[in-house]
Amino acid sequence: MADQQPGKPDVGMPEPDIIGIANDRGRS
Repeated sequence: MADQQPGKPDVGMPEPDIIGIANDRGRS
C-alpha cells in the first residue's frame, strides 16, 4: 500500500489532514 501515490512525497499518508479528520469522525 506504499505504491498508490507515486507522485506524492508522503507515500502511505498523502493527506494527513484528511486522514486525521476521518479518524476523528470515525471515533466519534
